Amino acid sequence: MWQQYRASHGAYQVCTSIVTGSTLRDLQCSSGPDVWSSGANTLSVCTRALGGISDVAQKETEVRC
Repeated sequence: MWQQYRASHGAYQVCTSIVTGSTLRDLQCSSGPDVWSSGANTLSVCTRALGGISDVAQKETEVRC
C-alpha cells in the first residue's frame, strides 16, 4: 500500500517526532520512503511517538512513562 501511494503521488513528506506533553521534539521530515527520529533525551518524562504522511494521515502511539 505504501509503495502504491509513493508511486502515485509525486510530492509528499513523511514526518516523525517524539512528543512530550504537547511539545514536538526532534521533528524529522523526508520526501523519501522512510524517516527516523534522531532521538531525544526524554527518559525522565512521559512521551509518545508521532508519525505522518503530508496532510494525508497521522498516527501516534500511546503515552509511555
